[in-house]
Amino acid sequence: MDESYKVAVLGPKNLILGFQAMGLAAYSAADENEAKDKLREILKDQKYAIIFITDNLVKGLDWEIEMVAKRSLPAIMILPSFTGKSALSLLKIKKAIERATGSSQMFIKI
Repeated sequence: MDESYKVAVLGPKNLILGFQAMGLAAYSAADENEAKDKLREILKDQKYAIIFITDNLVKGLDWEIEMVAKRSLPAIMILPSFTGKSALSLLKIKKAIERATGSSQMFIKI
């Protein structure tokens, strides 16, 4: 059986509409509690290889993201929410690179 995985994006409606226009499955969440419910819905479906989450919603999802990180799929990527507070997403990307390569030398210092 040929199974193809999809890509989901979770964030505020105004930030995810462009991703939806590109064919990604868009899940709108206005706050961290709603994001937690939507993430559980996405994970239950088990058809997503990558889940993008805007960094303004990540803080309330730390436990869920840690549990997902222990599995091979899906991969969770943090997107800057373009509110001027994107350091969290850069820090998460840096940690992922360090975990994958054992070094942060490939990353620009933040």
